[in-house]
Amino acid sequence: MGRKIPVFGSREHQETLEYFGFTIGSRGASRHVKATPPSNIKIKPGQIAFIMVQLGVKEFYDPRFRSQLVREITSFGFPEEEVIMALRGEFKRLKKLSKSRGKKD
Repeated sequence: MGRKIPVFGSREHQETLEYFGFTIGSRGASRHVKATPPSNIKIKPGQIAFIMVQLGVKEFYDPRFRSQLVREITSFGFPEEEVIMALRGEFKRLKKLSKSRGKKD
């Protein structure tokens, strides 16, 4: 990975997934929820069709684990740069970037 991945927690992870259109399931008895990608995303053969989100973690400290979480999101076709910006909470910058590229919100 070329960019430095920020330290983030469950809240930032969930907000990033919601920004990219993932649907977050309801919390059951465990500390995890399932995030399913938007319906317009084509799932590749052999790819898991969801991302598990661990709840209640203030910060994920392990850089390898953070890198894995970013790779899970990028495996659905989202640019790494935009995922990292979303994890930093730079949603206003992302919206400007999307508009300049001609994408809809």
